[in-house]
Amino acid sequence: MAGQELMVLVDTSCLGVNPSAHSKATQALLGPALTVQHKSFSDLKIAAVPVSAIQKLSATDVADVTAHPCVKGVSENPRFNITGLQMAPVDPRLGDQLFRPAIEVEGAERLFFHPLYGITQPATVAIVDTGVQASHPDLASRMWRGPNGEVGYDFFNGDGDPDDDNGHGTHVAGLVGAQKGNGIGGAGVMGEYSRLMAVKTQSKDGGGLLSDLVNGIRWAADKGADVINLSIAGTEDAPFLREAVEYALAKNVVVVVASGNNGQEIRADNLYTPVGYAKDYQGMIGVGAFDALSFQRPIFSNYSPTYVELSAPGAAGTAGIFSTFYQSRYIAIDGTSMAAPQVSAAAAMSIAFMKSNQRTLLPAEVEALIQQAAIQDSGLSTSFVGGRRLNVKRLGQLLLQSTVIDSSGGFDVP
Repeated sequence: MAGQELMVLVDTSCLGVNPSAHSKATQALLGPALTVQHKSFSDLKIAAVPVSAIQKLSATDVADVTAHPCVKGVSENPRFNITGLQMAPVDPRLGDQLFRPAIEVEGAERLFFHPLYGITQPATVAIVDTGVQASHPDLASRMWRGPNGEVGYDFFNGDGDPDDDNGHGTHVAGLVGAQKGNGIGGAGVMGEYSRLMAVKTQSKDGGGLLSDLVNGIRWAADKGADVINLSIAGTEDAPFLREAVEYALAKNVVVVVASGNNGQEIRADNLYTPVGYAKDYQGMIGVGAFDALSFQRPIFSNYSPTYVELSAPGAAGTAGIFSTFYQSRYIAIDGTSMAAPQVSAAAAMSIAFMKSNQRTLLPAEVEALIQQAAIQDSGLSTSFVGGRRLNVKRLGQLLLQSTVIDSSGGFDVP
């Protein structure tokens, strides 16, 4: 670990404790962690604290630090990056919705938002990303609000303003919840009743440290997110990241992750994370991209018939995927980053629909329903598990079959 950026996973009850009684190695790593309290750490029982290595650490030194009673572990602190490929801005009056027919959004809306038995209660999707422009005209009415009016948290800068200085997170947020029918721009897959929680873990250039990502996932789970969207990928096998996902799943949060845009087959010897963990957890969904016009896998999408469990539109011919962008703009972007939030929206719609009908879905049940409703496309069978691609209309039909029964005893499914 010599010379590497490090992170310490620490029990926050130790913050403020004087570390002077410990070894020099322990002081070097834990001094900042134990004496300088990050503004957000009081909200986290277990916090990932970034600490720069200031001296060469022997194996004995690392063991000494790890043995500290308040330390859960020490690891390197690699960067993870957003998974979108930026394209040109477009006129918001165009309302380009090329991706929506590919997953049958209009048909789904008639089921999910039926006036008699449709969604009446919201679901919250945490956008763990570069932040979200909360004032965007297509998103302002959709933002989650905490008890003090906050819209989320900025772990990259360590403050309560998770504004987007890149645009990627705002684009992702719009695909979940952009307002429909307001005469401008497009519409998110869920739109109405979505609540968008902004969790900024990535910098202006789209990169971010593992420690911020770990904290962002845990914070979103603690604050009541129903779904966490991670349009973020790296190549590091990071146990602390896996533990953060486990923590979220244990709190009944669905975790949706993008596969990445390297055009690579994901294998055990060519692992991308966090998508590489999805097959091990029910309720965590790894998402690749298909083209909304050709229904083929675009060349950029990482793929695997083992690790990537579902696909959604991440391209639309040469037009890209249209959505909101920072500075109140709109843009078309290609990428698995665009595919993942459509699945997050589908998960949130499922949770909200069942909540509105006085039933609760566990993350494993949400994933099973989405997979069952997916189209199994033989043309995608070598790219994604079962060749599956998202279909939200079929998902709505499955949910109706489990909740609405007509007078003859059969299912009243439109």
